[in-house]
Amino acid sequence: MEPQKPRGPFVPHIATENILAEARTRMMSGQAVRYPSAQHMLAHQVVHAAYNHRFDCGPLALSDIAMLCRDSTIDWAEFTARAQEAGYESGAMLVLALAERYFGTIPGRDAAATVPDDVMAWGENLILQDFETRDQVKLAVEAAHGGGMVSTMFERLSAGFAEPAPEGRLCWLGNRAIRTIAQASTSRARSEAQAGGDLARWLSDSDENGEKASRPDP
Repeated sequence: MEPQKPRGPFVPHIATENILAEARTRMMSGQAVRYPSAQHMLAHQVVHAAYNHRFDCGPLALSDIAMLCRDSTIDWAEFTARAQEAGYESGAMLVLALAERYFGTIPGRDAAATVPDDVMAWGENLILQDFETRDQVKLAVEAAHGGGMVSTMFERLSAGFAEPAPEGRLCWLGNRAIRTIAQASTSRARSEAQAGGDLARWLSDSDENGEKASRPDP
């Protein structure tokens, strides 16, 4: 879980040494097996869903989080403090709110009241996004954090031209253009891309400035 530097938005980092320091141990077949604490497992699932994948991991991510919160004791004050410090508080608020909406109230936590309705709608749109066109969402997310769509497209093309192209540069460029146009041709794909860009901006503004996210009481 080392810091990641993807093209586009910031991805929060959970320090490996902190995970190891609080790891739990269980005996399995006579062997001691270490695994993350519930606090760190929840943090990992939040970062994975909201920041690494921008919700293209599907609704099973929400059921996993709801089950973890139901079967574990979470220190919500500590979880919130860590999320604020590491920069994933807004993503946590949204993920927990979505889990509550579809799987019931999470004991000790009322995340739904802290997330604006439009942000909830973006999250719902993205959690069920079409996997065949999710590259459009990734493009929108990168553009939201770069210099806009033109700059992002130029960066993507530059990165692509730096890689080997067995079929030839012109063929690669043509195939890439056809795929991008085809993926953007449906209203669903355009809606999901818009939601991805809007959510990326909200997460960035909320986590970096603390202005758009309503801070819950610990």
